[in-house]
Amino acid sequence: MGPSVNFNSNKNIIRMKAGFYLLCFSILISCTEKKDVPTVTIKNTVLHQIDDKVFGHFLEECSWDDEIGADLVINPNTGGFDTTILNHLKSMNIPIIRYPGGSDVDYYSWTDLIDHAPGQIKRKNYKAYRHEDGDSVVSDNRLGLNEFVHLCRELGAQPLYVLNIGDAFYKKISINQAKENAAAVLAYCNLEKGLSQTDWPEYREKNGDAKPLQIKYWQIGNETWGFKGIDWKYVNRDPKLIKHLYDCVIAVADTLKSLDPSIKIIVDGPFEQMISMFEENSKPLIDYLAFHTYIPWSINEVYKNDTILVDASELNDELTWNAWVSTPATDTTTGMTTLWMDNAANFATSTSFDVAVTEWNWNGWYSGEYGNSGLIQSDLAKGIGAAGFLHAFMRKGNKIKIACQSMTVGKGWGITGVRVDPDYKQQAVMLPTGQVNGLYSSHHGNLLLDIDYHKIPYFEQPFKMNAIVPQKKVAELDVLATKSYDEIFVHVINRSYKNDHVLRVEFNDFGIEKVYKAYTLTGDLTAKIDNSSLKQCANIIESVFENGNETMLLSVPHGTVSVFVFDIK
Repeated sequence: MGPSVNFNSNKNIIRMKAGFYLLCFSILISCTEKKDVPTVTIKNTVLHQIDDKVFGHFLEECSWDDEIGADLVINPNTGGFDTTILNHLKSMNIPIIRYPGGSDVDYYSWTDLIDHAPGQIKRKNYKAYRHEDGDSVVSDNRLGLNEFVHLCRELGAQPLYVLNIGDAFYKKISINQAKENAAAVLAYCNLEKGLSQTDWPEYREKNGDAKPLQIKYWQIGNETWGFKGIDWKYVNRDPKLIKHLYDCVIAVADTLKSLDPSIKIIVDGPFEQMISMFEENSKPLIDYLAFHTYIPWSINEVYKNDTILVDASELNDELTWNAWVSTPATDTTTGMTTLWMDNAANFATSTSFDVAVTEWNWNGWYSGEYGNSGLIQSDLAKGIGAAGFLHAFMRKGNKIKIACQSMTVGKGWGITGVRVDPDYKQQAVMLPTGQVNGLYSSHHGNLLLDIDYHKIPYFEQPFKMNAIVPQKKVAELDVLATKSYDEIFVHVINRSYKNDHVLRVEFNDFGIEKVYKAYTLTGDLTAKIDNSSLKQCANIIESVFENGNETMLLSVPHGTVSVFVFDIK
């Protein structure tokens, strides 16, 4: 049976789908002659549930490195959401979106994000709040709080709002004033007019929303582990500062929940002293502990086996690819993806609280001699590395309930899910990191199934590239399976730069229909999106296959991420 083809699509997409089907068929013919076919046995044993919100996003208001982020969603030429950007966001099936920060959020008032408020009729421009040039205008601040919630409604996503706690920590305001600010923004967002003891619902109505915005998820502060005096690199922190931060956070959390007990509160969790106080004194107030994870950051030195400095001339495209797709880390026994267990992840996941990874992504680049060497800096490799993060989150789904990929929209940063021309002369395109998150959000089950692995091919990744670490055993095929009421989803990353594979899947405990679908992220292995000429470097191909044999064999081309969907009889 041939691939399904959407005849409303353009001819290039149709040709690509047909060509992709022929590629899959040729892989099946060539690889099934081999004796050692990689095999997985999917068991009818549920390991744990997977929360839809692990496929969330982070829509950041930015003010540095020539990036503005969230405001780009609104096209200034029309005053509304840009149609192409909106369509890309809808295709990502985003369950939850975090806003507005991010690094700036602890340095400005929430009222900067709305129009009518006491003493103001129109919101301020967005400025470089936390920098030396803090009064310089970065953008017109057109995606404010109300517009953000309208966007979430358009996308069917839950809003996650982040509050400023930095002003209280740095004693720019008192803790009582921080409580008053929290009460104000909660009233503005969630309380009915007439039921609040303040005028904030009336201001919300002046800004176009008579009914509450109904924000359920609230995060108190951003990366508080990096506040001055509580630097995350230092183990021996000042206990007085930790206690002061705790007092600030808990005062605000108590205020929020006293006004709306239905909300969920997220607090930063990657340091032991704070976790102990949360566990002992504040469990009813806290719903999630947060940590952030980005890998690998700037790569200006490369070491082999942690010790031998490697010259750029000693690397090649395949070695670069193998390192970049081996993130965040791999299990030493199976070679399958696991979390990169730094202190932040260890602390946050070792408590009784659920975990929210409120910022994450494959975030890195070659710099120095490596950046000038001509080595590939592949956006598709980053996308496959991001798929590894998703596998790690899903495997840790018993603890990780929310994950927000950073960042949803931008004009230049390498981590943007959607890349936008700030002049709106070119249509926005999607980057593979955003595409893979959308692929998994759209096609997954909420139950993680147990799997046995047989004859999975591996490779060794010997290089340290900043936060990318050497791995003795990296599975070329990283496989997991999820289940819904009537479907099984087989998620497969083929990390190989050049090896196509056939994967044998054994459904010993299930009856499976013969016809199944495949959704595959595939593209140019070497391409890096150029802002001067925006062109998508990868696409998700949908195909329909019929298995006429007793054995289920799946074609998995090199350098791809696939989800195979099977109906349960």
